[in-house]
Amino acid sequence: MNRSFRIRRRRTRRDRLDTGTATIEMVLLAPIVIAFVLLVVVLGRIAETGAEVTGAARDAARAASLARTPGSAASAAQAAAASALAGESVDCSTGVSVTVSTTRWFPGGSVRVTVACTVRLSDVGFSMLPGSKRMTASATAPLERFRGIS
Repeated sequence: MNRSFRIRRRRTRRDRLDTGTATIEMVLLAPIVIAFVLLVVVLGRIAETGAEVTGAARDAARAASLARTPGSAASAAQAAAASALAGESVDCSTGVSVTVSTTRWFPGGSVRVTVACTVRLSDVGFSMLPGSKRMTASATAPLERFRGIS
């Protein structure tokens, strides 16, 4: 004869006190998890914007180094930075600021470009964060030694 026995576990007082604790834990942990996710989103936005501004500075420095005059270098750098940031998912709330340094403008010298962009953080929904963060990047490109420069 094969009988199967069911073992009944007697509910103790401790078991009765544990009912509903998962709900309380979820209510307490949910805001912390949501805050962590929002923080990750904000940090991702800052990292992405920093990388895009660095790329725009590199492109602007290269465009400025190909120009023949310091004046045309500044306009070429402005156009290159604007076009580099326009196609990306970066939203510069105050516009793109481009500064071109032509103090070493001679054959074999260099040109330095600084690009700045202000990215909004307040639209993420995390009220403790500042409204925006200014991202700045600089790049230097050499001028060709054997090309005529005015």
